[in-house]
Amino acid sequence: MTDNTRWVETLEAHDGIELYCQFYPSPAPTSVLLTVHDYGQHSGAYEKAHERMVNAGFNVYTIDLRGHGKSPGERAAIDHFDDFLDDLDLLYARMQDREGDRPIFLLGQGMGSLIALRYALTRKLRIHGLILCGGLPELPMNSKERLLAQYAALFLSRIEANAEARELLLSPALSGVLKDDELAFRGAVKAKTIWELNAVRNSLATVSPLLNFPVLCLSSEKDLPAMDRLNENLLSHDKTLIAYAGVSHQPLIGSEREEVVEIIIEWCGQKIERVEIDEEWGDDEDSDDSL
Repeated sequence: MTDNTRWVETLEAHDGIELYCQFYPSPAPTSVLLTVHDYGQHSGAYEKAHERMVNAGFNVYTIDLRGHGKSPGERAAIDHFDDFLDDLDLLYARMQDREGDRPIFLLGQGMGSLIALRYALTRKLRIHGLILCGGLPELPMNSKERLLAQYAALFLSRIEANAEARELLLSPALSGVLKDDELAFRGAVKAKTIWELNAVRNSLATVSPLLNFPVLCLSSEKDLPAMDRLNENLLSHDKTLIAYAGVSHQPLIGSEREEVVEIIIEWCGQKIERVEIDEEWGDDEDSDDSL
């Protein structure tokens, strides 16, 4: 424990990597939030958003993804996207053990939204809502990268990605709000990383997954068409698409943070209230049956 408001612990991944995790306990918890950060960033970059959520009654759990922040691993390299899901299993299990029956919400931003959505699709989660905050734009690949992807994908891990794709992924660290953050990644991005991210993004955009929990999609006005297509593909009994002002697809660290965090808090509150009403109705029906 580092102080009175934040716990730090490490969880050992299947390949021995010690994953850096943080827990922000609320003084009066009513629900739980698991957040997944964007590419090249780290969980600490979202501290102001986490603090607001803690004050709103969320116990917040976060993780530095492998190769990011304080977690070991080749810096910001993605060889197998699903390694992120296996790592998230560890924190999700720890969170469930601690939190009991409190409502759980899963939130991802940018690349984190891809991880969160893929995680929700491949695991049998007991969550009350999925929040996809700012989508990851399609990343350009030059002719050499596309040729290697088609005929010799192994070599993608040996070459650097094109400058345009790197700028799209790392803009906050290169020239934005994280430019002075020592833990933010601003090095060379491998072409294999771009290929992995595009492959997952495209696979999620072309399926119509059935989800048994509510979904909130948040998008900048600039990226709204792409997020709208994703939202349309999701098969959920309760889904909401909200556009926020600005052009950033990373609102939890930008000027849109306060607006977006308040939207998330209000939406989660509505889902919790809905569950409580349903449970009350269920209790009433059980009582009637016993008469």
